[in-house]
Amino acid sequence: MTAKAKLICRKFNSFYTQWTIGFFVTLLVVHFLAIIFAATTIWSFYDTSSQATQFYMLILGIMNMGLLSYGVSNGITRKDYFVGVAASAVLYSFLLSAVTLITTFLLENLLFPQLGLETGGTIAITFTLFISLFLRFLLYYFIGWLIMAAFHRYHWLIGVLFIGIAIIVVAFHDYLIGENESTVLNFLPVVDLSPFIYAPAILILVIVTMTLVRSMTKHTHVKI
Repeated sequence: MTAKAKLICRKFNSFYTQWTIGFFVTLLVVHFLAIIFAATTIWSFYDTSSQATQFYMLILGIMNMGLLSYGVSNGITRKDYFVGVAASAVLYSFLLSAVTLITTFLLENLLFPQLGLETGGTIAITFTLFISLFLRFLLYYFIGWLIMAAFHRYHWLIGVLFIGIAIIVVAFHDYLIGENESTVLNFLPVVDLSPFIYAPAILILVIVTMTLVRSMTKHTHVKI
């Protein structure tokens, strides 16, 4: 990674940190209030965080495209911009996955039992679960980036087409992990794949999405 790519990575890390702290604090408060005031037992913090964070990563991916012009106008090449942002996305996907699982363990195995609060059951924290969560967050980030890159690179109708492609990619991800009941692929038979099968498949989805993003940002016209 070049010095300029590292600079971009640090800039985005600083930007993301401000947003992420506020996001996660809000998530904790909402989950606490839901448990306290809910009439019945609800879902675990893992469910709350994993669902909310995937869309949070999608939004971050959409937002970062707007800073390409700023980077290029300040002497940052498109390649350095892509490498720096991608590195930041990997880092934050890793951190948010770790924070989600650690917080889930602390809340539901230590804090909530002491307070007499009930949730939707404890979650077995495993390395497989961490990898699955990490790949999910990373995929959503690059999907958001892909959508916005398509709008920047092509006519808005092509951008809308890429929204449809993104929906299919997300649906295929959900299908691989056995959560396809409410997706556009719910007509397919339910599968129960081993992590050794679905994790590499999701990684391929991430790599393909990254490649498309790189291709678009490489040729996107920017106003300097």
